[in-house]
Amino acid sequence: MKLLPCCLPPCLIAVFASAALAQLSLPWDKPGAASAAGGEAAKPAQAAVLDLGSKWTVVEVGEGTTYTGTWLRRPGTQTFDASWQYPDGKVVLTRDRSGKTTKTHEITVDSINGNQIVLLRPEIRGRYLGTLAADGRHITGTRSWNAGTWSATIETQPAAAAPVAASATATDADADAPPAAINSPDGKSSVRLLQQPLPGNDGVVDFFTLEVLSGTKVVARVATEGYLISAHWSLDGRLLAVNNRRGNSGDYLWVFALPDGTCLKKAGDPVGDAWLAAAKLAIQQKVPTASEKSAYKDWLTAREWSSSGELQINQRIRYGATTGTCDFSAPAAFRDGKWSLLPGTVSVTPADP
Repeated sequence: MKLLPCCLPPCLIAVFASAALAQLSLPWDKPGAASAAGGEAAKPAQAAVLDLGSKWTVVEVGEGTTYTGTWLRRPGTQTFDASWQYPDGKVVLTRDRSGKTTKTHEITVDSINGNQIVLLRPEIRGRYLGTLAADGRHITGTRSWNAGTWSATIETQPAAAAPVAASATATDADADAPPAAINSPDGKSSVRLLQQPLPGNDGVVDFFTLEVLSGTKVVARVATEGYLISAHWSLDGRLLAVNNRRGNSGDYLWVFALPDGTCLKKAGDPVGDAWLAAAKLAIQQKVPTASEKSAYKDWLTAREWSSSGELQINQRIRYGATTGTCDFSAPAAFRDGKWSLLPGTVSVTPADP
């Protein structure tokens, strides 16, 4: 594989892109903006309704080169994991904002207005401006960081999965059809993810709603995003741990007490931060190459409840090529209104050669 120099599309270095964008007067930032596909003012689509689908096949042309992209949508979100290929089929390697070599970048929908869509590419602070065709499956447009053009063909997403029983689980790769709801083994409670903002929430960051139900009564509602991975009930049915993937890295764990729905742990809270710090320390003690500097992704999830009431958590951390991926698994106990993390174990999966 050939390493793409940072100055070539589809990636420019972040500093250059930031400066260029600051000087750029973007046409879609102004009233009566011109269409990306032509010079006429954008007209509302009559028949097209944008379904983000599950996969976009993207063709980008710029500076004499054509790139083919595969953008995979994270189910239940407006975010894509995008990769590109050269005309000869070789994978395009670029650098992220931290300078690490990568073949996958994050693309996020910024706005949809009629048949006009704007997407963000954060690592170069770039934007895609597109116009949706009348068939609702094709987009054409321009990019903010050079004079290149792009087009996308949208594959429509499969129907949402029906509620499943017990603990449907997934790996840290995106599930093809994540559950919309999960029922407890005894059928007395459930958790579901609604693709709408929590009432009173601005919906800018957490634009979905996670609901916990006792029977048919909603006992807890929290603002979130992403999709459900799995749910685990304690043996007595009074504690519920929910794994809710909210991005490409981070703390995905919620814990609720039933039947009243009290939230004992929020995703991305200080408890999760403390567990991540404890996991890094335990891993570094066992794996000398697992330095803080080489850690670039982490996932906190729950595995199961023990018979004595502790929650078995797993903190996965991905390090550089010399270390690979490390898992720290440990029981966490909730006593007297506080969480305590008990001693755990470390396992290592070497990086691919």
